[in-house]
Amino acid sequence: MVEDSSWTEAGLTYNNRPALSASIGSLTSTAGSTYYDVALSTAAIQAKAGGLLSLGIDSADSDGLVLSSRETTSPPQLIVGYR
Repeated sequence: MVEDSSWTEAGLTYNNRPALSASIGSLTSTAGSTYYDVALSTAAIQAKAGGLLSLGIDSADSDGLVLSSRETTSPPQLIVGYR
């Protein structure tokens, strides 16, 4: 999760990216062209209900996971569902 939600897409760069705070979910063993469901911490999501929730993705592995930006022909998607 990212505590600082004041960033904008146009102004965000690698060098000025907000710091990551607590991890609220994780994913292991990725494969190309595959969709994944990642359960996020309910408490962390509920604490942000009605406001902004900024999420950051960090990789601590060398499995080759690559997420491209929206400017590509196959952009990543984030779909948030409540159960």
